[in-house]
Amino acid sequence: DGLPLHIDYPMRCALVVLLLAVSANAGFLTNIINEAKPTPVYVCEKKTHKCVKVPPGTPHAESLYLCELQCSGKPVPPPAPVFKCNSTRNQCVAVPPGTPGAASKLVCMKKCGGGPNPPPPGPPEPPVYKCNNQTKICHKVPAGTPGAASRSVCNQTCSGGPPPPPPAPVYKCNKMKGICLQVPDGTPGAASRRVCNQTCSHAPPPPPVQLYECSRSTYTCTPSTRPGVGVQWSQCMSMCKK
Repeated sequence: DGLPLHIDYPMRCALVVLLLAVSANAGFLTNIINEAKPTPVYVCEKKTHKCVKVPPGTPHAESLYLCELQCSGKPVPPPAPVFKCNSTRNQCVAVPPGTPGAASKLVCMKKCGGGPNPPPPGPPEPPVYKCNNQTKICHKVPAGTPGAASRSVCNQTCSGGPPPPPPAPVYKCNKMKGICLQVPDGTPGAASRRVCNQTCSHAPPPPPVQLYECSRSTYTCTPSTRPGVGVQWSQCMSMCKK
């Protein structure tokens, strides 16, 4: 078994047990030895932009990862912003990196709730329209579209052809004169000139006024038989006296 022959049997057994224990814990002992070794540190050579291993305790020495970040010649990216829930307002607020309980904004919002109720929405914006120059029709467009306006304004400027003709003139009969005169559209009894002329004629002339003459022989008023000669009855009676 490789042990000296002059060692008695009990001692030999003890040595065998010790050797087995040492073999079983060889990995553990190796880890202890490795952990006792100092962590290698590096510093940046600014001329070559390479990290060089240096003895522990060297000023500005750091791990290889941090050294390579600063020694690559590229700016070190800033740390990502982190947030923490303000339980009073149920809102995520930005905090310095390393703050206990801090996380990304997405993770914070999932744990922190939706925050205070948002303000109620305002009244909807009125719709706006824009003229299609080919069809001459106003179409609804999104708010802020250049040239858009309300429907009434759009319809005033977006016309498909010349303006409509003015309404036809209308007439009404003047019965005293027996002629048709133009009147505003919508006047009761108004009609076209042709229809008005068919129904409009001169009014019948008033009956002639009877004139009287004084008879000098009888001093009485008698109807005058001569056209335009004589006076009215009351005037004749006041004049025809002896």
